[in-house]
Amino acid sequence: SSGINAEWPLRPGNKAIRVKDVKAIKNDPQVTSWDGFSDLVLTPLLRLGPYLSYSPILFTKILRIFGKYIEEHKDNLLGDVFAGQIMTITNDVILPSLSMVSFSYNLTALIWNYLQHFPYHLRYRLYAKWKNESYRKNPLLIVTKAETVQKSRYILKRLTKENVKPFGRQIGKVSHCNPCVIFEQILSQIQRYDNMILPIVSALKYLGLLGFDVLSYCIIEALSDPDREKQKRKKYRLRLCVDTTA
Repeated sequence: SSGINAEWPLRPGNKAIRVKDVKAIKNDPQVTSWDGFSDLVLTPLLRLGPYLSYSPILFTKILRIFGKYIEEHKDNLLGDVFAGQIMTITNDVILPSLSMVSFSYNLTALIWNYLQHFPYHLRYRLYAKWKNESYRKNPLLIVTKAETVQKSRYILKRLTKENVKPFGRQIGKVSHCNPCVIFEQILSQIQRYDNMILPIVSALKYLGLLGFDVLSYCIIEALSDPDREKQKRKKYRLRLCVDTTA
């Protein structure tokens, strides 16, 4: 018959949600406090991992809740247990999930809305794990990184002083969800070719606030290479880029 199927697909995996399961969900305990939110929501979120990206509505709601809590407790974040749990969720779930979203400035803005209240050393720790660990743990993230690298190289090969606007916008779009990947490619280009500095700096005006913060971390990481003699020329170009940006 042409009636509505009683089972709906649920990604990831081959399981399905049935109508009777939806009715059972309505009887689950409701969250009425921050402690309840921690017990009933954060643990399942950790199990979701980067697959939170499959539900943009849930993704958005979680980020708005995080933003509300951090805004109310921003004066005492370092000693706040729930704020620490939010950072853990951000590291294991939020940032990897953002990488799997094709493009969403709104999600990026919501993440920055609460991350900006944390000290820079905690934010940089998140970016370091996002850049150097998250993309290695999940097969889908491995594929996402490879596709982003390919797209980034395509854009950078065609970026010139004459077409900064269209290709700068493309850099901005990629940087909203995968800033670590594209900034690694950008910094690599700058270290090789001096003539790329001006068009790339001009294109940076299309970055979001989270993108600029991640870029600052990536530059510091590139400048902290221990092999100083070998990287001396490359570091000079990076410093020239920073001076130009300023």
